[in-house]
Amino acid sequence: MQHDERQLFEIARDFPWYHFTAEQISILCNVGEHKVRLARNAKDTPFRLNLCRPEQFAAWMLAHPEYQDLKSAPADITESAEACAASVKQTLRSRAARASKKTLKTKQKRVPAES
Repeated sequence: MQHDERQLFEIARDFPWYHFTAEQISILCNVGEHKVRLARNAKDTPFRLNLCRPEQFAAWMLAHPEYQDLKSAPADITESAEACAASVKQTLRSRAARASKKTLKTKQKRVPAES
């Protein structure tokens, strides 16, 4: 079953045992699918049975600067990689919270008025 971005963030927040595919990891971590594919094919990959958690992927990327895009990266790559790992955790919390608020608003609109 295909999940949209909002659903992926909710699943990542609510179900810590759920593992994601490479395509879903690229959406959750805001990384290109090519970078995720390189990480998946590495010898010490965080992917097990082609599935991974976003936190594991972010930690692996921190430990492997050779897989990071140095052309577009700032001068101090370690600070930006650490900030990226922190933003993954923050994004998982904030987007899922925002998504649940939107869900509540749409449910309230759908409730028919009593006569």
